[in-house]
Amino acid sequence: MFDCSAYLTHIMGELVFPADAMECLSNSLDRVLNHATAREILFRDLDRYEQDIHLSYRDVLVDMEHVAEMTGVHRWKTELILFLLYSKHLREVYLSRNVDLSIFHNSMLDLKWKLLECYAVKRMWGCFCALWFPGFFSFDRFALGRLQFELIPFTYAEFRQGGKVLKKGDPVINVHIPRTLTPLDGASCDTAFAMARSFFSDRLGDTPAAFYCYSWLLYPAYDTFLPETSNIRAFRSRFSILGQQDDGEDEHPDLWRLFDADYTGDPYDLPGDTSLRRSFREYLIQDGKTGNGYGVFLA
Repeated sequence: MFDCSAYLTHIMGELVFPADAMECLSNSLDRVLNHATAREILFRDLDRYEQDIHLSYRDVLVDMEHVAEMTGVHRWKTELILFLLYSKHLREVYLSRNVDLSIFHNSMLDLKWKLLECYAVKRMWGCFCALWFPGFFSFDRFALGRLQFELIPFTYAEFRQGGKVLKKGDPVINVHIPRTLTPLDGASCDTAFAMARSFFSDRLGDTPAAFYCYSWLLYPAYDTFLPETSNIRAFRSRFSILGQQDDGEDEHPDLWRLFDADYTGDPYDLPGDTSLRRSFREYLIQDGKTGNGYGVFLA
C-alpha cells in the first residue's frame, strides 16, 4: 500500500488547497491511520478501487461514515480524504487510456471546488456532497475548460434544430457548471463546448453533437431580475428550454450555491454583498419562485 500521508500532501499541494485545509485533512488522516480498524477499512477501500473503478461508491461512503464514528473525524472529511487518495489510481487510469493529464488535473480540481464550498457554507474543511464525485472517478465525467461533461441518453421523444434531429436514446453531452470562482463568460464556454465536441466525437459517431443541461441557471423566471449583460442569462440563451421543475412551496434547495449559506426560510437573512445576491434576495422577498430549467442545443 502506498504512503497515504505523503500522497495526500502531494495531491492537496498539486490542487493548491488552502494551507489550513491541508493541515486539517492531514491531521484527520493521521487519526484514521492511528486507529487499527479504521486504517484496515481505508486500505481495503483503496484496494477495492484499484480493482474496479466501478465499485459501489455508496458502500465505500458508508465505510467512511463508520470510520468517522470510530475516530471522531467528521465524515465530510473522511469522504473527501478517500477520494483524494483515489486520485492516485485514477491518474494511472488516465495514463493507461492515453488521456491528457491536464484533463485529469482539471477534473480533480472539483475536489477543491467542493472543499471551498463546504467551508463557505458549513465552515468546515471537507465535502458535504461526496456522492457527486463518482462520475469523475468512474472515468465518465470530465472537466474540459470551464465546464464539466459526461454522456447520457436523451430522454425526450425528439428534438430538431437546423435540419438535425436528436432522437430519444441518442447520446447527448450533459453539461455541469462547477463553481470555479471564475466568470462564466462566453469565450470560456465556447472553448469548453469545442473541447467537449472533440473529446466525445468518437463515442458520438453519427449522432449530432448535442449539449443538455439541467440547472438552476436555466430557470426561465430568473430573467426577470438578471440584467441583459448577465453571463448566466447568456449561458441560458444557448439552450432551447425543454421544460422546468419548480421548487415546492417554501423549498429552495439550491440557494446555498449562490449565497454560501443554508436557507433559514427568511430571505432577509441572506447576504447581499454582490449585485447578483442582492437581486436574487429581492426576488425572493417578492415571493419569486425558484427551480431548475432543462434544455438542449445542437452544436
